[in-house]
Amino acid sequence: MKKITVLGPNAVDTTVLLGNYNGTPSRVVSVLQGIRDKVGADTEIVYEEAIPFTRDSVDDKLRTDFSDLARRMHDADVIIFAGGISPQLEGEALKVEIKGFSGGDRTTIHLPETQTELLRHLKATGKPLIFVLLTGSAIAMPWADENIPAILNAWYGGQSAGTAIADVLFGDYNPAGRLPVTFYRSDADLPISKTTTWPTAPTGISGECPCTRSATD
Repeated sequence: MKKITVLGPNAVDTTVLLGNYNGTPSRVVSVLQGIRDKVGADTEIVYEEAIPFTRDSVDDKLRTDFSDLARRMHDADVIIFAGGISPQLEGEALKVEIKGFSGGDRTTIHLPETQTELLRHLKATGKPLIFVLLTGSAIAMPWADENIPAILNAWYGGQSAGTAIADVLFGDYNPAGRLPVTFYRSDADLPISKTTTWPTAPTGISGECPCTRSATD
């Protein structure tokens, strides 16, 4: 390959790789750096953030033109989108109030809409497209699941995540997939809801169990 385009809010971010409870490693390899280290100087790597996690503008002023961005991918041999979510959005007692996230909780299990919209435009280019998903919990992404042939769930992969991701992308390692959690297709498929009640309520307690509230509450 002569040219690889790397896009997305998690491509260069190293915070996302360490999770919520972590030490401070001496070196952290981002997704972009891992790819650069893997291919060497003979392959051109073009990077652009394109979008943040939940908005369609990087600087809150100028909206990213998805169609124009897709057109600029015309000479790329492959497009790698590093998206998903981040410990900056989900975690304990975070002061975050944006669409899909509230106080460190997720209000929906869906991939942020703006990321799905960008993926649609990138898919339309006809270029090989790889979605590197970084997340600390299950993500509902029905469109991506049905339309993107290569999705790598890298979770919050640790200080050498970029190296490990590149090893997988370029065929030097073939990972096994054994999920400890279920990836539901939508909020509606969650098996619990605010209407769920305790089978036998403790004495003096009635109504719904707070531990059974859904992500849509």
